[in-house]
Amino acid sequence: IVNIARWECMPCRRGFQTAYGYISGNIDYMTHKLIDTQDFYSCEEDEDKMKWSILPNKTGQYSMELYTSRIKDIVANHDADKPLFMMYNMQAIHSPFFAPESYFSPECTDIANGSCVMQAMLNSAEISISEVIEAYKAKGMWDNTLLVVMSDNGAPQSRFTSNFPLRGWKNELFEGGVRTPAFLYSANPDILVPRGRTSCYVHVTDWYSSLIRWTGGWEALVELSKERKSQIEQLDSIDQSRYLFTGENSTCPRREMLLNIDPVGNLAGYIRDDFKALFGQMDGLLDNCKIGHNYTFYEDCVNWSVTRLYNITSDPFETTDLSQTHPDVLEELQGRVVDYLKEMGPLECTLPIVDGAFPTDEVNFFLPFDFSSEGFIPDWATYAQDPPSFH
Repeated sequence: IVNIARWECMPCRRGFQTAYGYISGNIDYMTHKLIDTQDFYSCEEDEDKMKWSILPNKTGQYSMELYTSRIKDIVANHDADKPLFMMYNMQAIHSPFFAPESYFSPECTDIANGSCVMQAMLNSAEISISEVIEAYKAKGMWDNTLLVVMSDNGAPQSRFTSNFPLRGWKNELFEGGVRTPAFLYSANPDILVPRGRTSCYVHVTDWYSSLIRWTGGWEALVELSKERKSQIEQLDSIDQSRYLFTGENSTCPRREMLLNIDPVGNLAGYIRDDFKALFGQMDGLLDNCKIGHNYTFYEDCVNWSVTRLYNITSDPFETTDLSQTHPDVLEELQGRVVDYLKEMGPLECTLPIVDGAFPTDEVNFFLPFDFSSEGFIPDWATYAQDPPSFH
């Protein structure tokens, strides 16, 4: 949750003209609270300032319907001749598991049945995206739109979820945690050339460069000075637009990716071509940072004594460990992890105890951790409405 760290990380300070939602996680779909703390807000860019509002008056309204309504309003009031980038991070089907009874399917109406609840949440997500598409069509924008749908991680372990036949869960580096479905769609073949299914690697960072190229490239956005070109060349993001969108490139642009280096749990994962190497103990929940402790990235911060190697092309279910039969491949991938370790600084686990951070007993809503009661809000932030009342 990037935007809870600092004011500068809020969406309206990172290029978005507006944002709407929450900054913590797992908020209640109806009260919009995390436990007993309010967390529902909107913000908008205003030249060099940011207007923001806490939205307690939305309590009692199903959040998925609020997001849908907000998007429909934005589309309806948008100039159809101008570009529009819309990022919709749907809350459903994330925990806490809940949906109003109107979303339950006729064949699965038991609100105490977890599977029925999950299905109802998925129904709400499908209805939401359907209404959004209809809004684009009504505005005459759908035939000039590219739809990108993706997931951030695999399902968490519960009685009602499954990543089968893939192994593992959310927060794990097995394929069930990191290999997620995604698809592209456009009603206009001039925007997207249909190419069917692909098994090429696409890292989440790749959407950044790919979408920028698809919409005209960096040169259409900024003046490309020598310094700017150097910064672009150093991005982890790989431009996959000629492969994903136009079909001009039939070769997979990405051959390898770092999955993670975790100095807290002492584990790492790396993929190159057909092979995936895992280092450290992968089973069980990841360890949490100890508040105030710095975890240094150095070669021995990974447990190299526990290894796994899989050919995820021929064995995507990770059933056969090849670390003993392919030690040269394992050594090569370990070397790539070490290369990354040499470039990384310490991981500091200090943000949750920043002085003046909220919520507190007096201020019962979430705000970025560098929010201070002394200054109340930064000079460049203003209220779009009266400040929320304190307890």
